[in-house]
Amino acid sequence: MTTQKIQKRLDFLTNQILWLQKKLKEFPDGKLYCERDGHYIKWFIRKGKDNQKKYLPKTQRHLAEQLIQKRYYQAKLSDYQHEIDYLCYSLETIPTLDSETSKLLAENSNYSKLLTEILFSDKKDWSTDFETCTKNPENLIHNTYSGIKVRSKSEAFIANTLFSYQIPFRYECAIQIGNLLLYPDFTIQHPKTGKIYYWEHFGMMDDFEYVDKTTRKISSYCEHGIFPDDSLILTYEARRAPLDSDWVRQIIEHYFL
Repeated sequence: MTTQKIQKRLDFLTNQILWLQKKLKEFPDGKLYCERDGHYIKWFIRKGKDNQKKYLPKTQRHLAEQLIQKRYYQAKLSDYQHEIDYLCYSLETIPTLDSETSKLLAENSNYSKLLTEILFSDKKDWSTDFETCTKNPENLIHNTYSGIKVRSKSEAFIANTLFSYQIPFRYECAIQIGNLLLYPDFTIQHPKTGKIYYWEHFGMMDDFEYVDKTTRKISSYCEHGIFPDDSLILTYEARRAPLDSDWVRQIIEHYFL
C-alpha cells in the first residue's frame, strides 16, 4: 500500500471514528448481554454505579435493540482505532527522502537567500500586499522558504511545497464572503489562469469542538458559492492520522500544474 493510499484510508477511518464517537452519545446507558438458556436467548443489562446484571424482558425490545447497536458501534470504533495504529506505524516505517528543491531552499542552505529572492519575482506584489490575520501572532512560530511564519508544521509543509512549485499564495489573507470576514489558511492564484483557490487545512480532527467549527466554516464557504473540489481545497489530520506529504504534492500538481 502506497503512502497515498494509506493516508486516504486514515482520512476515512478518522472521519468514521468521529462519526461513531458522536453517535455513541445518543444511546442510552448500559451494556447488553445475551445469554443462552436452553433453546432460548435471554437479555440482561448492566448499568449504573452498582453495575449489577439485571434481566431485560422482551417487552423492552426497543431498549435491547438500542443497546446491541451501541455495542456494535463500540466494537467498530475499537476495530478502526486498532487499524489506525497499524497504519500510522506503517507510515512511520516508510523511508522519506528530501527532494533536491527542498535541500536548495532549506534555511541552512547556502543557496536559499539568492533563490528565494528570484522565485516569485513577477508575482511579489500579489503575494505580499494584503490584509492578514492579526489574531494570536505568538503562534506564528514555523519558518517557511518564502520567509513567512505559519502556525503549524503541516501548514509549513504546504507553504514550502507551493513555494517550491512557484505557485503564488497568500497566508491567512482576509476575504469577505457575505457578512463574514474569513482568513483562509492559503489563498492561491493559479499561475496560468489567474483563478483564485482557497486551501483550508484542519489539523485537530480528533477534537469535537474543533470539528463543529470546521463543519460550520465549510458550510459558510458553500453558502457563498465556494465549493470543495472546485475552488476550495480541504485537507485534514488528527493526532494519529498526520498529513501525508505525497498527498499534498499530488493536490498541488492536480490543481495548479
